Amino acid sequence: MRRLDRSELLVGAATGLNWAAPDSQREHWLRTAEVDLETGLGGAPARGVAWLRLAAVRQMLGGSSPKVVGPLLMSIETA
Repeated sequence: MRRLDRSELLVGAATGLNWAAPDSQREHWLRTAEVDLETGLGGAPARGVAWLRLAAVRQMLGGSSPKVVGPLLMSIETA
Protein backbone atom coordinates (compact mmCIF):
# COMPACT_ATOMS: atom_id res chain seq x y z
CA MET A 1 0.00 0.00 0.00
CA ARG A 2 1.33 3.42 -0.83
CA ARG A 3 2.36 5.57 2.10
CA LEU A 4 -0.10 8.36 1.35
CA ASP A 5 -2.95 5.87 1.22
CA ARG A 6 -1.86 4.23 4.45
CA SER A 7 -1.63 7.63 6.15
CA GLU A 8 -5.27 8.28 5.27
CA LEU A 9 -6.29 5.01 6.93
CA LEU A 10 -4.18 5.67 10.03
CA VAL A 11 -5.50 9.20 10.53
CA GLY A 12 -9.05 7.95 10.05
CA ALA A 13 -8.53 5.24 12.63
CA ALA A 14 -6.86 7.62 15.09
CA THR A 15 -9.63 10.20 14.87
CA GLY A 16 -12.60 7.90 14.38
CA LEU A 17 -11.89 5.20 16.96
CA ASN A 18 -11.58 7.41 20.04
CA TRP A 19 -13.83 5.09 22.00
CA ALA A 20 -12.02 1.89 21.03
CA ALA A 21 -8.32 2.71 21.03
CA PRO A 22 -6.17 3.95 23.90
CA ASP A 23 -4.44 7.32 23.58
CA SER A 24 -1.05 5.65 23.16
CA GLN A 25 -2.30 3.67 20.15
CA ARG A 26 -3.87 6.72 18.52
CA GLU A 27 -0.65 8.69 19.01
CA HIS A 28 1.34 5.84 17.45
CA TRP A 29 -0.99 5.82 14.42
CA LEU A 30 -0.64 9.60 14.04
CA ARG A 31 3.17 9.47 14.28
CA THR A 32 3.28 6.67 11.71
CA ALA A 33 0.96 8.69 9.45
CA GLU A 34 3.24 11.73 9.82
CA VAL A 35 6.27 9.72 8.67
CA ASP A 36 4.26 8.18 5.81
CA LEU A 37 3.09 11.62 4.69
CA GLU A 38 6.57 13.12 4.82
CA THR A 39 7.96 10.22 2.79
CA GLY A 40 5.04 10.04 0.38
CA LEU A 41 5.02 13.77 -0.29
CA GLY A 42 8.71 13.58 -1.17
CA GLY A 43 7.70 11.49 -4.17
CA ALA A 44 4.38 13.20 -4.94
CA PRO A 45 4.62 16.84 -3.81
CA ALA A 46 1.63 18.03 -5.85
CA ARG A 47 -0.93 16.29 -3.62
CA GLY A 48 -2.68 19.20 -1.89
CA VAL A 49 -4.93 17.00 0.24
CA ALA A 50 -1.92 15.10 1.57
CA TRP A 51 -0.27 18.39 2.58
CA LEU A 52 -3.44 19.36 4.41
CA ARG A 53 -3.52 15.96 6.13
CA LEU A 54 0.12 16.45 7.24
CA ALA A 55 -0.78 19.85 8.71
CA ALA A 56 -3.75 18.30 10.53
CA VAL A 57 -1.67 15.43 11.90
CA ARG A 58 0.97 17.83 13.18
CA GLN A 59 -1.77 19.96 14.75
CA MET A 60 -3.18 16.90 16.55
CA LEU A 61 0.25 15.79 17.75
CA GLY A 62 1.72 19.09 18.86
CA GLY A 63 -0.95 21.75 18.78
CA SER A 64 -0.53 25.00 16.90
CA SER A 65 3.08 25.46 15.92
CA PRO A 66 5.29 26.60 13.05
CA LYS A 67 5.48 22.93 11.95
CA VAL A 68 1.81 23.19 10.91
CA VAL A 69 2.15 26.35 8.80
CA GLY A 70 4.45 24.99 6.07
CA PRO A 71 2.26 22.02 5.07
CA LEU A 72 -0.86 24.17 5.35
CA LEU A 73 0.57 26.73 2.91
CA MET A 74 1.71 23.95 0.58
CA SER A 75 -1.82 22.53 0.58
CA ILE A 76 -3.09 25.90 -0.61
CA GLU A 77 -0.37 26.24 -3.24
CA THR A 78 -0.99 22.78 -4.68
CA ALA A 79 -4.80 22.79 -4.51
